[in-house]
Amino acid sequence: MTETQVTMTNSLGAFTGGSSRRGSASVTEAECKDGTTCSSTDLRKIINAREESHHMGAEVKKQDAATQMRPPDGGWGWLVVLGCVLIMTLSSLFGICFGVIFSRYLMEERSSSSTNAWIFNTMYCLWNMTGIFIRPLTSEFGWRKVGVFGGLLCSVSYVMSAFTPSPEFLFFSFSLLGGVGAGMMVTMCLVIVPLYFDKKRGVANAIMLGGMSFGQIVAPPVVRFLQDEFSFRGATMILGALVLHGCLGASFFHPIEWHLKKPTLQRESLPPEDEAPMISPKESKLCISEGLVNSQSPVAFAIRTDDLEADTMRARGGRPFVSETSSESRKSSSLCTSTLDLNDIETVTDADQRDEYHPDDEDPQKTSSSVCSVMFRVLRSTISDLGILRSPRACIIAVAKSLSLNAGLNFMMIVPFAMQAAGHTLDDSAWCISVLGMCSLLFRILVSSLSDCKRFNTRVCYVFGFALISFSTFIFPLLTDLTWLLATMALLGCGIGVNMGVANLVMIDVMGRKKFPTTFGASCFTGGVGFICLGPLLGVIRDTSNSYALSILVMASMQLTSFTLWLFMPAAIRYDERKTKEEDEENN
Repeated sequence: MTETQVTMTNSLGAFTGGSSRRGSASVTEAECKDGTTCSSTDLRKIINAREESHHMGAEVKKQDAATQMRPPDGGWGWLVVLGCVLIMTLSSLFGICFGVIFSRYLMEERSSSSTNAWIFNTMYCLWNMTGIFIRPLTSEFGWRKVGVFGGLLCSVSYVMSAFTPSPEFLFFSFSLLGGVGAGMMVTMCLVIVPLYFDKKRGVANAIMLGGMSFGQIVAPPVVRFLQDEFSFRGATMILGALVLHGCLGASFFHPIEWHLKKPTLQRESLPPEDEAPMISPKESKLCISEGLVNSQSPVAFAIRTDDLEADTMRARGGRPFVSETSSESRKSSSLCTSTLDLNDIETVTDADQRDEYHPDDEDPQKTSSSVCSVMFRVLRSTISDLGILRSPRACIIAVAKSLSLNAGLNFMMIVPFAMQAAGHTLDDSAWCISVLGMCSLLFRILVSSLSDCKRFNTRVCYVFGFALISFSTFIFPLLTDLTWLLATMALLGCGIGVNMGVANLVMIDVMGRKKFPTTFGASCFTGGVGFICLGPLLGVIRDTSNSYALSILVMASMQLTSFTLWLFMPAAIRYDERKTKEEDEENN
């Protein structure tokens, strides 16, 4: 045998790490030792194949470690919750306060119920449509940038609405700008909080939703006070300044990857990344000479290729990686004075050279990419996310949520108009909405906190909320006394709190944590379609029948339909499980 073949043969023996791990390569090695059937090219192929197999195993271990990472379940997550509480409190100014803020102005301008419904539902359509773009947008630009941009849009929306020359201008200033901005911020809050928590997810969700209910309590009286003191224009400008504080809340939205924790077992088996290398440059005295890595040990392995620069990078880029089988391999070979064997050294690959992706990190390639390229990636990812609606489970979740949101928000929008038409004052309607918010706050916190208990059934709680909402909406138009109206609104608030307190937790329970952002975005899309299709129809019913009661009864029927759809959820779950099992059998 030539000197080169001997060197390669020795390196192969060291690289394979003993007879227990040679496999099919051991026969070839034996033949090479005879010097009759093996050339240097064959040996190089064997070494490269063994090296590639080792790197693939290392990458699989890295991927497994990444999938086993768990949420921080506290720490920075509580600051994220604090930011979400601030945003949720301010978001109430775009929802249930629409009638309180604009009812007097719209009635003075003699705007029709259809126009009012179009303004309100267009805003919520864009609000929900924005939800389907949140995951792709945050992947491209990061959580904080998207959230701050949404806060700026909300503030500009109210400032421009203060100078509206006509009701039609509100389609741009309030519906377009406010809908997109509020949709960005609120959707991010609902998605990011469950990702930061595991065991304390229910408590964190309760605190976040408490911000929305708190806003429903304090916002209507505050708006009425500001309008009495500063008129419509002055009050609306002040609201624009208040909403700008949503940018402060969004500044806490770090990427979840920055705060993930390793399981206890994983931390014991893997050394920290900042730990000093097991082999220092002085101890190893590695050098590159004609494609061979030489050391004080007799072991030398040939990794020579036609590209000397690649060879150099491969030799210098290795870093220690402790594998589960490293204890055996250390017995068979050594490198210099270290007990680290060749199987424990990773070669620099493309995946190693790339830093872990964080949306908020600066990326020169990303910043230099064209706007069209970014938008294309966002659109492609959005269309891919809508494929989740092929699942019957996701379909029931999305359609039921769409009907319930359309009916509930249109009901709260129409309450000030209906009560003033029945002879009540605007202050009476504001107090009714505040009572609804107080009861909603109480039950959101209650059911969200109880959801951490093992015996608590979030699905039953969610469906029971639909029943309460439907019943209270049915009886509201049949009452005239203010006391009974307040009691009905309190019951409605309880139903909303029970339902919305576990709404996003139910998605995780039914669809799983990994599919939660996609399912949430798809449900927002169907909600947006519902607002643009069903919402204006309710205004047409009011104008045609000249009756607010009929419109409210139609809304109650929509809530009842949502309740009925969830009765089919067990069948949908069985169907998806059976379909998944059949696909697995076909693949096997």
